[in-house]
Amino acid sequence: MRYKFKKWEDDSTNPKRTVNILKDMTLIAYYEVVGMVEHVWKKPLTITESKLTCEITITGTPEVDNEQTISVSISNNRTADVSGSVKAEVLKDSEVKDTLQPPLDITILAGKSWSKSYTWVPDVSGDYVIRVTFTEA
Repeated sequence: MRYKFKKWEDDSTNPKRTVNILKDMTLIAYYEVVGMVEHVWKKPLTITESKLTCEITITGTPEVDNEQTISVSISNNRTADVSGSVKAEVLKDSEVKDTLQPPLDITILAGKSWSKSYTWVPDVSGDYVIRVTFTEA
């Protein structure tokens, strides 16, 4: 893991500092981890009158060993409540590598939305697909 200077305790961001040491003193410098970027994968999913089974696919290349956040939002544009099952999976090379949660039974009120965030830590580099499937009961 690598670190990068962020600031001194007095909020100065100049990494160079000259100090005259005349007595015991404490200097506090803040560092941040380089490369630890949280990726947020987002895509909305909308239920309409003609689409009872919906699937969204989000692709990307996340950083290995860094927590990823996958945010899912499902909107019910119908005039009636809808119940069903939502499932989120991680795929690599068309193969399911992880199920973020077993199928979850939900009810979305008419004209309202349901959302959930999942977290996942990839252990191998490469392209991944996040597949979220909603199937009406």
